[in-house]
Amino acid sequence: MAVFGDLPAELRLEILMHSALEVVVNLADPSQTTSAFRALVLSDLRILREAWYTHPFDLPPGTTPEKPPTNFLPLATQAVRVRERLIQPEITEALIPLRTSTHSLPSLLPDEGGFHNPRYPFVFGSIIVYAPTEPEGTIIIMDLQDENRRLEIRTWVIYALHCQIINNNSTLRIANIAFEGWYEILSIDDYDIAGAEIRHIEHLWDASVHHTMAFRLLTEDDFVLVKGETSLIIGKVSDASGYHLKFEGMTKLLRICVHPDKDSLILEYENEQDALIHFSIVPIPLDMPALFSEDEFDGSWNYDWEWPVKQVAIAPIFSYPTGSYGPGGSLSINMERPYEVHAIQPSSISGTLEVLQYSMSVETGLTRVKQLSISPTDWSTRSTIIESAVPPSNFIVLKVRGTQDRHSSHAVIMMVGSAAKDGLYILRTERCGGGVRWIYLSLPSSLEPWMATIQTRVWGFDMSLGRLFVHFEDKLHVIQY
Repeated sequence: MAVFGDLPAELRLEILMHSALEVVVNLADPSQTTSAFRALVLSDLRILREAWYTHPFDLPPGTTPEKPPTNFLPLATQAVRVRERLIQPEITEALIPLRTSTHSLPSLLPDEGGFHNPRYPFVFGSIIVYAPTEPEGTIIIMDLQDENRRLEIRTWVIYALHCQIINNNSTLRIANIAFEGWYEILSIDDYDIAGAEIRHIEHLWDASVHHTMAFRLLTEDDFVLVKGETSLIIGKVSDASGYHLKFEGMTKLLRICVHPDKDSLILEYENEQDALIHFSIVPIPLDMPALFSEDEFDGSWNYDWEWPVKQVAIAPIFSYPTGSYGPGGSLSINMERPYEVHAIQPSSISGTLEVLQYSMSVETGLTRVKQLSISPTDWSTRSTIIESAVPPSNFIVLKVRGTQDRHSSHAVIMMVGSAAKDGLYILRTERCGGGVRWIYLSLPSSLEPWMATIQTRVWGFDMSLGRLFVHFEDKLHVIQY
């Protein structure tokens, strides 16, 4: 049998063009192979570009796999090594933090007794976007690697916030819903994050929304989506068109996703007929009317204006049981409800839908996690179940806000003990067949004074770079594992 180094150059290139990122990175690692193999990987940019798509991670602003940064290979190596640390099969030993950085940022905590409900922070590499707790309302964009690159945007009290990266990773689009004193206003703006400073590019448009729909927001591709109890608002950003879609026979809308074909929406919901959770596909309307006339399209809004309404009939295409209670009376929580629990908010476009059910047996103390992966193209399913003695029975599920990560696996269950020495357990799931496993992290002793309120201080965990975000003493602490 011929070894890889003896194969013709054309064949070696063809093999590498279809290899996973970890294979390419290890082949280019001088501590594992020869310099000739490293030179081979670096000889053709297509090798790393194609491998990136098997394990995508955030690239620096203004760069893409097609226009990669000069340190593309070191960044890929870092992503692979973090993943190797996080997927270690043995979790009896907690992962020790490698380093911690601190950044002066106002609190994200809700006001005591107030109604302010801050949404998920957005993380794109070193860029972080969030709305701190301030009565007047502020959105902060900050580069954690260069604190001079920071922009504070004065607005009203923020109810919902969602971001996406567009234009070859150079533009940050922020959609937010804020209360301006009389009405709830949806605003959409673009910001340049690839230049020497973070700056505002363009205010796209404003539109009022009903106060019952002011807390759940997504922006994806050229669309902005606002979720209601049994309806949703869809707006096309580029031409300021849209509808208020009202669904017949629905009792509660749980989740909205953009279908991978980008021509339709996936709805997860409850109805009046049974106790099941259903999925339906709804085409994105092609006839969405303009929201404003030519003379109105000036970035302002009319307080008496309302979104045009379209009634939509839906039919279930896939259903699954709620799993409210498991066998033997063990409590079971459906953790994959992005609008019902404070889980990580990923990109709304996905080739796989994920449902997680977590339970702990009262009798045995064992935890049980069931992952149901659903393909929205053919609605085939794959189920994975793990049972283990960890996390211990005295650990509690954190009410985690999470972070908006485009390439990260979900970390929808985080469990913590009563003391910092107990550490933190995070459930890692992989949508593309990587399975389900617990990650055990050691927490710094500096967190001990804050453990009583740790549920509100943990922002989330970034799987792609192995970073835990914790906020206390007006500082964001980024703990690298």
